[in-house]
Order: sequence, then structure tokens, then C-alpha cells
Amino acid sequence: MTDREIELKYRVADPAVADALLRAAAIGRFEAAGEVEATELLDRFLDTGDGAFRARRHALRLRTVRDRTTLTIKGPSERVAGGAVSRLELEAIVGGDDPRGWPPSPAHELVDAIAGGRPLREIGRIAQHRRSRLVRSEET
Repeated sequence: MTDREIELKYRVADPAVADALLRAAAIGRFEAAGEVEATELLDRFLDTGDGAFRARRHALRLRTVRDRTTLTIKGPSERVAGGAVSRLELEAIVGGDDPRGWPPSPAHELVDAIAGGRPLREIGRIAQHRRSRLVRSEET
């Protein structure tokens, strides 16, 4: 397990092409390793009133899928090989919105360090309908 996220993002303008890619048995060296799954999720983004997370170029998110809420904190990003982006990403399962009730974790410790005791407030939210499929290669 690593605390770094490495991410590539692609824009597909044609929904039919996106659907075909999602349903493909293989894409390059990656083979489909499961069925297409649909998920409803709610992302809520938090910061202190004075923008402590934004000032440090960190993002703080609570993602709720079904009845499970995950805290994610992401640090500043940097470009790496092949146009990918790499950044710090820490996650922890939390029981609700109040950090005082969150279990100990490196993610919670970083939130506390940046917030410095100031209350968190919601600064934005995104509701998503996401379709995904697990893919694998021999290396990954």
C-alpha cells in the first residue's frame, strides 16, 4: 500500500465510445477482470473558514457510497512520466462528518495538523453516477 496516487485522466467526448471502452474485453495490455458496475456517490469538499487546506494546496473530501463514508486528503500534484499526475493521497473510513469522532489514522492526523483546531465547513459537493470496471495486466 502506498500513500501516493498516480493518475491519468482522459476525456472521451462521444458517449458511445466511452461505453464501448467500458465494455471492451481488453484495452491494450489490460484485460477486463469483472463486470461493469454502477455506483452512486456523493463527494463533499471541506476546508476551514480561512481556507487552510486551499492555502497548503491540499484537498479534503468526504465520499459517501451507500452507507460508507471515506475521508480522503490529497496533497499538491506534480507531473510525472507519460503525462500522469502524482500526489500524496491518504484515506480512512470515518463514521460521519465530525472529526472528533473519526478513528485515528494518518489521514486524520494530517487533517488535524492543517486545521489546527479550526472547525471544518463544506465548501462544495458533487453527486455522481459512476460506471467502472476492474482491469488487470500481468504487471498491474
